[in-house]
Amino acid sequence: MAESGEPVFTIPISANNIYGFCFWAGRTEGKKSKQEIGAKTIEKYIHGLKSWHLLHGAKYPDLVEPTVKILLRSSAKADALVPLKEKKGAVHLKHLVFLVEALVMSNPKGKAVLDLALVAFWGMVRLGELTSPFPHGNLDPRTSVFKDNMSWEKAGDETLAVLTLQDAKTCKPGETQKIKLRPLTNLLCPVEAVKKRLTACRKFGLPTLFSYSGIEWKQFTSLRTFSSKRLARAKEICKIGRWVLNCYELYIRPYSQQEVEESINLLAKLDLLWNLANTLEAEIPQEASGSGQGK
Repeated sequence: MAESGEPVFTIPISANNIYGFCFWAGRTEGKKSKQEIGAKTIEKYIHGLKSWHLLHGAKYPDLVEPTVKILLRSSAKADALVPLKEKKGAVHLKHLVFLVEALVMSNPKGKAVLDLALVAFWGMVRLGELTSPFPHGNLDPRTSVFKDNMSWEKAGDETLAVLTLQDAKTCKPGETQKIKLRPLTNLLCPVEAVKKRLTACRKFGLPTLFSYSGIEWKQFTSLRTFSSKRLARAKEICKIGRWVLNCYELYIRPYSQQEVEESINLLAKLDLLWNLANTLEAEIPQEASGSGQGK
């Protein structure tokens, strides 16, 4: 940062560093800068700095608090003049169909990405909760989904795939979260995606569920910078995805009535095509056998 002319901030932090950070990061009315971080985000950063000092037994300059409050208030006033960023839209079933068409016949990485997307979509899970933050070295069980974190559970006539997440964002510290995936009768089935991952793990000796084979096994690391967008219209989507928990409420995105109907109709068409394909596949051997006998 020093070479580019930008300020350098170090920890343990000084009062001048905190003031400088607030001036550098915050918005100023009538001026533009390339960072322009919102006042609420700056406040979170400062809380993080306080936590670091507490953890390391370092002295935090508490006398800065009154001044910081004024600086943040000024920055918040400038924030109010800036149009809000448009929220990311919900992922639709048509997006998953596109992924299937693009990746189902691709390389091991592409197939793993597809399975990961299906599990994240129907499980309403962040991609970062299913992938590791580190590309190499020892795997942290808190941030990785191992084969042992996967189990099966009977629910009536169905068999559910259950993933245990050690570091889910919606969990309290020390708790785990179970993601229950119900089977679907179409090409977007998350249970089939999990089965494919288990097969790949056994075949190539992969350590985690969403690794992929190449010259050596690799983890998805870059994907942690993204969030899997949650579906909206909770009642309808719960019916489609058979979601059984209520943490989806944190991530609701609006679906129009037309989008809901399109999603339900698309799912019905996918089910119909899948059943038709299975029926035709079952009839082909019989026809071949019958034609052979006729000869």
